[in-house]
Parts: sequence; structure tokens; C-alpha cells
Amino acid sequence: MIISVHIPKTGGTTFRHFLTKSFDNEIVFDYQNSLNIPDSGSINNNFTEPQLIHTKRVLNIPKNIKVIHGHLIAEKYNNIYPRAKLITWFRDPLQIKVSSYFHLKRHKIYNNKYCKMLHENNWNLEQFIKNTKINPLSNYLGDKILSDFNFIGITEMYKESIDLFCRMFKIKNYNPIEMHDVNPRKKISDSYNISNQLNKYLKNELEEEIILYEKAKNILLSNLDRL
Repeated sequence: MIISVHIPKTGGTTFRHFLTKSFDNEIVFDYQNSLNIPDSGSINNNFTEPQLIHTKRVLNIPKNIKVIHGHLIAEKYNNIYPRAKLITWFRDPLQIKVSSYFHLKRHKIYNNKYCKMLHENNWNLEQFIKNTKINPLSNYLGDKILSDFNFIGITEMYKESIDLFCRMFKIKNYNPIEMHDVNPRKKISDSYNISNQLNKYLKNELEEEIILYEKAKNILLSNLDRL
């Protein structure tokens, strides 16, 4: 079993489509919003993947299933699949935080407390950043550490990450799809430009998350060097 942890704003939607093409009817989707962090809150009503599961409960998974993918905490299926292979994607935490603002600005998702506060108070980017204290990466790791993961892709290194994933999990004849850009005005691979003052504030606030991201990036680079 592969447990794929979709951390919001890391390109997980693109990876979801890739997994669907690769595993067809052997994948299920477990989406929830148990963490009050900037997130889509729930799957779009137009979502029509093979099997959509939206729940906070641990699920009874059909025997043919090989992949569980969704906004879930990495430890969620520990008891059921203790030997599952864990995978996820990381993105620069500063970019996640800024991207979350523009995502929630575009979508009024009132089951997300930060989205509700953003719209009720008409926050600008700086106000949003200074009023939302989150750990965009470590919140989804739960009791896991980086070495517990079999694969961690880096959004900024999408192609290299996908290539490595396919080698590791023996996915042949794959056709990598383009990054799915939820923001119609910006590619997810492009960085947001913010003021030096705000950049400094975020680096201080997200110091531990940045360290985590850099460690994951170094692991990816080491794995690529061994190819």
C-alpha cells in the first residue's frame, strides 16, 4: 500500500491526476479538513475521479486498492497498513503561505476558519500572514519524520521528482502531465514576489519549516545523484 499525503498548495492536485492515470481503479481518495489551516476544505463538486472518499474516519479499503491519496495526516493508517510506503510533496513554506492567501482570496470556503476571517476582515496579504500561525509542512507529518517517507517530491523540482518516483515505484511508459495550476494567473512553479520586510518576517516565523523543507530537498538531490 502507498499512502500519499497531499499537503495543500504543493502541487498535490497535479500528482493526484498523475496517480489516477497510473493506478486507475486501484486508488482511493481520502480528503478531509481536520486541521484548521489554509486548505480547500473539501473537494470541488466537479471532482469526478474513480473513487472519492471524503471523511475524517479511517476507512475500510477494498483489497484491490494500492494507493490512498488525500489531505490526511501521515500516521492515519498506521494500524491498518503498518508497512505502507509513505509519499508526499514539499514546497517552499514561504510560497505555500503566500499561495494560501491568494487561494482563499479567490474562494469563499467558510468551513475553513482562516478563509472566513480573511473575507470578514478583508485582510491584505500582510494581515493574513501575521494573523495565521501555521506549520504548512509539519502539520501533515504527524508523528512521522522525513526518514519514514519512501519518497518526498519537491514542487520546484517537479520533473526530476516525478522521474525519480516512477523509477522507485516501477511505473513504466508514463506520460508526465503538466503542473495543474489552480491559480489561473500564475504557474505553481513560479515564485511569488513579496517585500523584503515580509520575506524576513516569514523566514523568522517559518524557520523550522524551512529547515524541514531544505532537508527534504537535500534528500531528493542525494537520491537523484544515485541514479
